[in-house]
Amino acid sequence: MQAVQLNAALAAVDFSNWTGPVLRAGAEMARLYGASLTAVYAEQFLPPPYFTEGDIKALADLHALQRRSAAQHLAEVVRQEISYPAQARLVEAFPTEAILSLARELGAGLLVLGTHGRSGLNRLLMGSVAEKVVRQAGVPVLVVKQETPLTFRRLLCPVNYTPVALEALRHAADLASRSGAELVVMSVEEEPGLRRDHEEQLRALIPPPLQEHCRLRPVVRHGEAAEQILRLAAEENSDLVVVGAQHRPLLEATILGTTSVRVMRHAPCSALIVTRPHG
Repeated sequence: MQAVQLNAALAAVDFSNWTGPVLRAGAEMARLYGASLTAVYAEQFLPPPYFTEGDIKALADLHALQRRSAAQHLAEVVRQEISYPAQARLVEAFPTEAILSLARELGAGLLVLGTHGRSGLNRLLMGSVAEKVVRQAGVPVLVVKQETPLTFRRLLCPVNYTPVALEALRHAADLASRSGAELVVMSVEEEPGLRRDHEEQLRALIPPPLQEHCRLRPVVRHGEAAEQILRLAAEENSDLVVVGAQHRPLLEATILGTTSVRVMRHAPCSALIVTRPHG
């Protein structure tokens, strides 16, 4: 199990109540891995189609003033919220496009952003910025919940022995060893009593050198996977759930596995989503 390398992290903010938690989570991850940190705020300027040339110029001048004010505000918020050195970037684009484009430019190996955790038909059809970023990023995405301070004391990682789940476990074990957190590795069986040696097999997934630097505890639950993961996260008062998300083809796009989406939306704590392309 190779160590996780992280050279650059990107934290996306929107000046909502999520800004502070997202910046602090990004700073903590960057500190643990010795990575650079960039905070990005996205703003898109699109004049109404019925505006005259004069109207557009006046609006553009106002937008330029607002852009400078937003850039200054972003830099000030970064200084106030975190002590870790971070660059502030204002990008004129829609949020998903801005985050993904800047991440490619910086070579960011981790994206950090917030989510309101709401569900419903509109969210199912359109998808939130967080879910769009997770689906397209190609790198781990840390989805921060506003009500959950991100302090690494207890991590939860569900494992079903698929390649993407084992990749998520690699990230969880590495993070636990760096932070000294307890790592709860869980497996969910649909029926009880199928594999009596399951706890030993879960423990064997973590190499002894990593076990020496983190507190490892295997847990086996029975039932529906997402339900059991969410229940255990609440019972254990977990600080972070690390879950693998397999991309699956749907027409010309891709979707994420049902379990990972439900965990990302409804977990009582932040979630680190580790993706793996389909096939």
